Amino acid sequence: MENREFKQMLQYKRLLLYGIGNQFKECYRLFKEKEIMLFDSDPQKWGEKINNLIIYPPEEIKRYIDSETGIVITSINKQYEIAKMLVEKYGVLSDDIFMYTSNWYEAKVYKNSVIQKNWDRIISCSEKFADVASRQYYMNAIMARRQRNPLLLTPNPKCLALGEYGDNVCLKQGDFIVDCGAYTGDTAEMYMRRLNGNCTIYAIEPYGENYKLLEKRIKKEFWQDKVRAFNCAVGGERTKTVITYNEGDFGMAINLSNKSGRENQEIAVETLDYLFEGQDISYIKMDIEGEEKGALKGARKIICENHPRLMISGYHKIEDFWEIPETIWSINSNYKIYVGHAPGVSTEVEFYCIDEHM
Repeated sequence: MENREFKQMLQYKRLLLYGIGNQFKECYRLFKEKEIMLFDSDPQKWGEKINNLIIYPPEEIKRYIDSETGIVITSINKQYEIAKMLVEKYGVLSDDIFMYTSNWYEAKVYKNSVIQKNWDRIISCSEKFADVASRQYYMNAIMARRQRNPLLLTPNPKCLALGEYGDNVCLKQGDFIVDCGAYTGDTAEMYMRRLNGNCTIYAIEPYGENYKLLEKRIKKEFWQDKVRAFNCAVGGERTKTVITYNEGDFGMAINLSNKSGRENQEIAVETLDYLFEGQDISYIKMDIEGEEKGALKGARKIICENHPRLMISGYHKIEDFWEIPETIWSINSNYKIYVGHAPGVSTEVEFYCIDEHM
């Protein structure tokens, strides 16, 4: 299965797309000219139609598997678990199962030549990660992208709670949390529930529609004294920019790099050092669609002076796998970095960081 390419998927006569959720449309766009069938594990979706294609239950897969049929997992969640089920329960060959893809993934993630060129940096990072589970998961995640093989996305057993890594990097009572990429407030709500409201959250979201829903959630839950919303992006310097998107785009995935949309919104870009100068920040989460490296540079002073725990997403671009840990260590060489993922989402690499000298 070494170095499987997108064109290999297109060589199948028929493609079965498994997982008809939020990310399905991005994947479907690449294959809509092929003979396609849709499958999902949710009984509520069985029999529904999308573009005149019926959504079938998993049991139906056995009727269509042959040498001319491949399967693309079109959900982000549970890719490993779905692939394992397809092999063990329905007899699908692992060579015929492919990871989620989209225009973004094809342009930014599945870049085997870039992986090869930076192999020494990958190995160097791996050797410096803080435990064996991190090193194993990290190298498996790299190889999964080389081979487009979801069966390599073996979950890290230390990743059982959102935003935490085992007992090593945890949320704490009284935390001052910066939530970069707050979306509509789902992670802020998780922090509030987990810490019984004993925390302060600075929720940062640039996209206007998401920000409105974030504010609405804060008011509904009466969190005004605990959660403060910021309608801006974060980066390495203070500036202004424009985000573009299309009506109906999945709001969580709108990003600064996409310049092809028909709609646009001007946004301010701030540094965390500017926004929170003089404040004691104890935990920073960043999931900002590939802008994490720049935002870390804009938080240099906070990281050096406050030594906050960090949870930094590292899956939006293949270069993030090594450039993000390198950036963190260049700012503070004392950080221990663990590598994991949100529970059930072993495809999305996250770096959990703590300065244990403090």
